[in-house]
Amino acid sequence: MTIKGPRARSASAPSLSFDVLDLEEYHHDGRPHIIRVILLGCSGVGKSALIETFDSSSDSNDELSREHDTNCEIYEKKILVDNEEVVIQLVDTPPYGQENFEENEDSYLTAGDAYLLVYSVTDKRSFKKACELRFKLRRTKETETDPIILVANKTDLERSREIQYEEGRHFAATFDCKHVETSVPLSHNVDELFLGVIRQYRLRKHVRSEDLDANHNHESPRRMLQKRRSSLLKRARGMLGRLLRRKHPNEPSGYRSRSKSCHILEVL
Repeated sequence: MTIKGPRARSASAPSLSFDVLDLEEYHHDGRPHIIRVILLGCSGVGKSALIETFDSSSDSNDELSREHDTNCEIYEKKILVDNEEVVIQLVDTPPYGQENFEENEDSYLTAGDAYLLVYSVTDKRSFKKACELRFKLRRTKETETDPIILVANKTDLERSREIQYEEGRHFAATFDCKHVETSVPLSHNVDELFLGVIRQYRLRKHVRSEDLDANHNHESPRRMLQKRRSSLLKRARGMLGRLLRRKHPNEPSGYRSRSKSCHILEVL
């Protein structure tokens, strides 16, 4: 099974066998942009429940279409975000670590415009697996600009909590992703999560477009390569610095310099 690039919205439910479509030609025909969001996580973390809650609570007259496949579930919904219409396509993958996930792992890790790494705050193993997926995405994705959000689900089960808020936020701040805590029964942050991932995609796409324009107009291929290497080295040094930074005596547990904004999806 291979999940390919974006495709036009059809009258029927979406399929895994997408045709590659030129984005410029696609946008000129007036149809809303499709943003594919891949949900990843262990069994029982609540990926499907998050999707169902979003469908029932989101302010949209468009029904969530669903396509069942032996490898995953694909949902599609047209919504309005900041006065701009968009089609959000949600790919609910099999539980991470199971055979049917491993058979298609490369497709799941490369086919998304954005990624939600879901874990349960009551299951330390699911948090470790979500962190492991973050490392795999860093190695697999060719671009560093795709939104990645660490989703701490089941926060209504506070008495059974094994992963504290600070621990998730610490990981997100250290490894350059966003962090959101959610609860399906309480509908806490569910809409904010799915609308926020669209906003993150738009913000990062805008920055990427500006960089491409600057490179195209002013920089030689050699200079572009040097700049990319310098950026990667800077990011690596920054990550190492955050890992090794000496903790201030009054600093809360899990705090890092970037953690002030790692939970705000409206900013980069």
